[in-house]
Amino acid sequence: MKAVTIRGKEKKYSREYDDLDALFDRWSEEEFKEISAKITKERQIDQNLWYYT
Repeated sequence: MKAVTIRGKEKKYSREYDDLDALFDRWSEEEFKEISAKITKERQIDQNLWYYT
């Protein structure tokens, strides 16, 4: 765990934890780009589904 700081001042209630990284692993840059692209595609609104007359 490491404290989150802004301009050298520690934020009291914000922490960055890394104790579960070994359990869940980390993504490579290529994996991150692939997953991000899929998420972005899924976030698009299909206007035909939500068209109201």
